[in-house]
Amino acid sequence: MQKELRGSLEERFLEAVRFFRAGNFVDAENLCRKILSNHPSHGDTLNLIGLKARGGYFKTAIDFLRRATKSDGLNVGYHFTLGEVLVAAGDFDGAKSV
Repeated sequence: MQKELRGSLEERFLEAVRFFRAGNFVDAENLCRKILSNHPSHGDTLNLIGLKARGGYFKTAIDFLRRATKSDGLNVGYHFTLGEVLVAAGDFDGAKSV
């Protein structure tokens, strides 16, 4: 059974964004993972956790960002962030195909 989150999806996501912007990355990631346990294809949450992971955890960031682009293939921001992380990880061919 999945743990219920209090508040709407949007409220929980905005709380995760506030944690992220405040530099509280552990709480941001924990909340993102809780959101994803209930809403596994929530693109904005996938993108946020991908942003958090990009600081050296390239494989994790790329995995989450690829999921975000699959959740909404028209969201340019998701593709842009994925491309940035692929370049940072040294995968220039992968970045070209985003």
